[in-house]
Amino acid sequence: MSTPHDNAPHGDQSLARAARASRWLLWRNRDFRTLWAGHTVSMFGSQITPVAMPLIAALTLQATPAQMAVLLTLQYTPATLLGLFAGVWVDRMRRRPIMIMSDLARALLLLVLPLAAGLGLLRMEVLYLMTFLLGIGGLFFGVADAAFLPALVHREQLVAANSALATSSSVARIAGPGLAGVLVQWLTAPIAVVFDALSFIASAWAAFAIRTPEPLPSSAEQRPKMWAAIWEGLHTIVGNPFLRAFTLSSTTFDVFWNALYAMYVLYLTRVLGLPPTALGVILACGSAGALAGSLLADRVTRHVGVGPAVVGAQCLIGSASLLIPLASWWPATGLPLLIAAEFIQSCVGTIYGITRYSLTQAITPDRLRGRVDASNSFIGLLPAVLGTLAGGALGEWIGVTPTIVLGASGGVLAFLWVLLSPIRMLRTIPPPSELGGEDTGNLMR
Repeated sequence: MSTPHDNAPHGDQSLARAARASRWLLWRNRDFRTLWAGHTVSMFGSQITPVAMPLIAALTLQATPAQMAVLLTLQYTPATLLGLFAGVWVDRMRRRPIMIMSDLARALLLLVLPLAAGLGLLRMEVLYLMTFLLGIGGLFFGVADAAFLPALVHREQLVAANSALATSSSVARIAGPGLAGVLVQWLTAPIAVVFDALSFIASAWAAFAIRTPEPLPSSAEQRPKMWAAIWEGLHTIVGNPFLRAFTLSSTTFDVFWNALYAMYVLYLTRVLGLPPTALGVILACGSAGALAGSLLADRVTRHVGVGPAVVGAQCLIGSASLLIPLASWWPATGLPLLIAAEFIQSCVGTIYGITRYSLTQAITPDRLRGRVDASNSFIGLLPAVLGTLAGGALGEWIGVTPTIVLGASGGVLAFLWVLLSPIRMLRTIPPPSELGGEDTGNLMR
């Protein structure tokens, strides 16, 4: 069992040369370039609909606050209702056709919107249905995409591949909303979503053009029943010390962070007295931090090792939260402290997310990748909801600032789960292995 510091200098140089060669080969991979290009176009297009749909509801249909809340809630409903089932279905089929069909279905849905507007048939019920169906398409695409990437690139290239995709996502989140706003103002919201539909078609074409063969799904005779298959995915996460540590760490942080975030806007406006524009500045700096993290993730994991990168990033995410309550003690530096917290958390959070995502993909058997990804998403919903509800209750009971302090302080503890797990010993992404406690020792050799 080795640690990141057990390698001699010559070993480090060899690792560095191997990493450079691996990245060069990644971008020589035609199929990965095709996938990345399709994803990048789709990521930019997908910034349009989240801007256009609420504007259609608020300005065109004069939606009430309750109707707006329903519209936003429906974005998360598919993952809650169908997430675990989606993981099973994805593991029973080839992933690339699922990605193609999900993209084409979402494109068709979005093309219906301007048609309905032109015919005078646009209603809130239409937006509800479209939001729900678009969420289903996004759910299946996301699960299939996560399971498909390891079939396309070598495990040593997973961090670099996920970093490239995350970089495109970060750039899209920075530039996309502004572009979406211009398109909505120039063309009107129903017409602007046509560009998002075209971006889904481009993504489907890119997936269709990939030539790498996929592993065959298991035969019907070998498949467990639906609920047994769902349980197998959940049990995989609980039974493997790597995945279990990730889940416990994220759950701990999500509970406390969502409790804090439930009071965040009230904290900014009522406690610190900051104008609404300050929130936009803070979030913009967070997007820049996410971009920096996506560019640094591969370099950081190569320099310090996968395990230390995970532990250090999660520790910094929680520690940066402490800057938020400090803003109430030094109001004159409140905005800079909040900007620093958002930038640091977004930067190291992206490094943590890319590394965790890549490690999970590498150590999960292909037949389970869909279910593990879907189970992770499903499990992540509960602490987010509980934390938000707890934050609202605590805000009423002990006040806004004490809730912020409690949320920030509790989030610091999240890194202990990964620190005390075998993850901290990993130097590189391990080879594929069937999951189980008895096998994990081999992953570090």
